[in-house]
Amino acid sequence: MDDGKTRFWRTIIVTVGILPGLWLCLGVDPEAQIANAFFSILNTWISAVTPYATQSINFLGPLLYTIVGVGSSLLSWIGVYQAGGGWGILVVLGAFIGGCFINEPFGIWLILGSLALAPFLPVDREHSFDTHIY
Repeated sequence: MDDGKTRFWRTIIVTVGILPGLWLCLGVDPEAQIANAFFSILNTWISAVTPYATQSINFLGPLLYTIVGVGSSLLSWIGVYQAGGGWGILVVLGAFIGGCFINEPFGIWLILGSLALAPFLPVDREHSFDTHIY
């Protein structure tokens, strides 16, 4: 992969790592808001078609929401690990903590530090600190 593209994607990944911290700091769960709207529409539509299916939708909604949430989080961390190795995980974790403490100078410095370090993450596993596991 081109070195410029690699650095760009790592910077995007770190930027996306900041957003969950910001949502946590602000007390907003955008995935829950979208899921609630989706399941409300689905429940209304299905109950109009058949009134007996409402109970199964009320049971399957939270289960599906949990599966999608855990799956997307797991895939996000796997993608971060593949893009930046162990150092990438640390940088994204720093960005997340910075997003959580965005209203304090410590959080701002963590975000700026994470964004500054993102383009310099190792390109190959040879220079990543997780090579000793193998």
